Amino acid sequence: MNSTENTRALARARRDQLDSVQALVTAATVGAAAWLTYGQVPATWTTFHRQLTTGLVAVVAGLLVNVIASTLLARRHVRLNELAYGPYDPPAHTLGDDGASSDAQPLPETLLDALVQAENAAAVDAAKRAASEAFQLDRSSGFLRNADRWRGYADGEASFFLAPGLNLHFASVVDTFGSEARFTLLTADADAPVAITDVAQLRHILDARLMGRPLAPERPTGPREDRPVPVAV
Repeated sequence: MNSTENTRALARARRDQLDSVQALVTAATVGAAAWLTYGQVPATWTTFHRQLTTGLVAVVAGLLVNVIASTLLARRHVRLNELAYGPYDPPAHTLGDDGASSDAQPLPETLLDALVQAENAAAVDAAKRAASEAFQLDRSSGFLRNADRWRGYADGEASFFLAPGLNLHFASVVDTFGSEARFTLLTADADAPVAITDVAQLRHILDARLMGRPLAPERPTGPREDRPVPVAV
């Protein structure tokens, strides 16, 4: 392993450690908030209302701490991702005889021309955003993070062709805490959309469909089929 590979491996390890620390801090905040809140709730309340209040306060506290931590560590995450996978290198633009970029669009002559350009740009932007956000699912560099395989749409959504009748759908959902990328698996046989959280889950679903099996739990808790089951003596 050369120095570059060592640096990238170390950056990935540190990024994972940072994620783990953030998760532990969030979990500790939830536990502390629940403990403190439960002790402050009036004893005259019913058990249900005391538990409900405690749970709500704990969840809100955990969300706030997680958002604050994500904001504070955003630059650190970007830097570690650059070290782990290399910085983003935009494609080079060639210049025409007049010194303008050869891929620059002409100035619109009508409002319709401007609308067409904006829709095309929105579709390209959606495909690139989907590939970028797919980092949450796929830490490799040649599958879901390949922008050329995403088809963007003017409404900001995008789709990734997996196989005939199978597409991965991307949408950015805006809520109180900001925007959240959501990936769902859409099928042509009218199955309910399945939320996808990582590429291992996607592989499991594709394998189950290929073998004609019903979808099992996403992450089986029992022993793997190719391993012998230990027998207690």
